[in-house]
Amino acid sequence: MSQAVTIGMIGLDTSHVPVFGKLLHDADDPHHVPGGRIVAAYPGGAADWPASIDRVPGYAAELESQYGTKIVDRPEQVADAADLVFIMTIDGRCHRELLERVLPARKPVFVDKPFAASTTDAGAMIEMAHEAGVPLMSCSSLRYSEALLIAQQALEGQAITGAEVFTPLTFQDALPGLFWYGCHGIEMIVSALGVGCERVTAINGADHELFLLDYPDGRRAVYRGFTNDAFWHYGAVLNTATDYAIADVSGHTRPYYANMLEAILGHLPQGRSPVAVGEMYEAVRVIEACNAARQRGEVVLDDLSEPLKGSLV
Repeated sequence: MSQAVTIGMIGLDTSHVPVFGKLLHDADDPHHVPGGRIVAAYPGGAADWPASIDRVPGYAAELESQYGTKIVDRPEQVADAADLVFIMTIDGRCHRELLERVLPARKPVFVDKPFAASTTDAGAMIEMAHEAGVPLMSCSSLRYSEALLIAQQALEGQAITGAEVFTPLTFQDALPGLFWYGCHGIEMIVSALGVGCERVTAINGADHELFLLDYPDGRRAVYRGFTNDAFWHYGAVLNTATDYAIADVSGHTRPYYANMLEAILGHLPQGRSPVAVGEMYEAVRVIEACNAARQRGEVVLDDLSEPLKGSLV
């Protein structure tokens, strides 16, 4: 049996921390993902954000007591101790700084959602990783939901011309607009349609916010984020010129996280990311445009990807 890949976590303020811990370490879990173990972690947390900092002590104690994870004082110690670095913190505002601190260790890095809280940071992170020769991956776990993967496989070989996606849409002041929860819906759209959105139109509803994403070749995506507390479902409809597939994302029992961890462990240790960095950047770019459209009604996106062309591989 091959030796398990060692993982270091930075920022223990997200519910993904105990979920990842159980999936990776508990061989009796029906969705156990073998091949990785969490050996070191830096607690972190945003002092100005109770939803972040208040979670840290409990999650740090759980990693330490249940899985023997060593709690360290600096992000650099995490990178030195592990084969893979997971930047976990929900505070996308600090992802750029944390990535910069661990890049000298030359370890592959996974950045949990949101990749960054601005296109400025997203572009800088891609450039830094490219220059350092460090594989970089980021995505929402919804990209790897079982239902979405099945829907995409059903349409394999056909050009997807449209998508309609719905998710809950909740907000946090620290991560404005769609950066907190809307990133899940945008991630599914980017997964299906790729890069190149040129216009976003926003429409407010009584219990939802609607976003129309237009592409220069005539494709269109619709994202409906439900803002009422009663709606807690995820789903998508993908269509081609002659066919369609429905993804009842909430209807599958296999956790999105299990598929995502398998993708991470199956690619990053080998020095490659299963998610193109152009799509990581596109998700941030579209979210930024959606946030602006919430205020202005419609936003035309500039081709912000062009300066990054050399590293969008």
